[in-house]
Amino acid sequence: MAAGFEVAQPLRDKGIDLVAYQDGENGKEFVAYPIQLKASSHESFSLDKKYERFGPRLLIAYVWNVQEPEHSDVYALTFGDAMQVMKKKGYAETDSWTKKGYYFVRSAGVELKEILEPYKMTTKRWQEKLHAIG
Repeated sequence: MAAGFEVAQPLRDKGIDLVAYQDGENGKEFVAYPIQLKASSHESFSLDKKYERFGPRLLIAYVWNVQEPEHSDVYALTFGDAMQVMKKKGYAETDSWTKKGYYFVRSAGVELKEILEPYKMTTKRWQEKLHAIG
């Protein structure tokens, strides 16, 4: 909301937890972006192939350390972004991913945090990210 978007919660959970949108005021075009939240008390990363069907406008928002807001971080990736992370880390070659279509790591570690750094959200980065996928 601080980035100038409204937020709505769908009545049913069919893979989208939130919808960020701009409502078309002041001559702007109405745009909406589906968001899948992955909230964790740890620094976990996961990906499920089922999210690919939502296309390039879906953002997967990883919220870390939710029980300690002062240490909380948010990373927002498209499915394509997350796949690039999976490939860089070698996760895309695991049996979990290739056979089950799902991968999960509980603790990110230094290397994964470095890979995810460009996706770490700030107010400005939310604006940039949402407009980039629009």
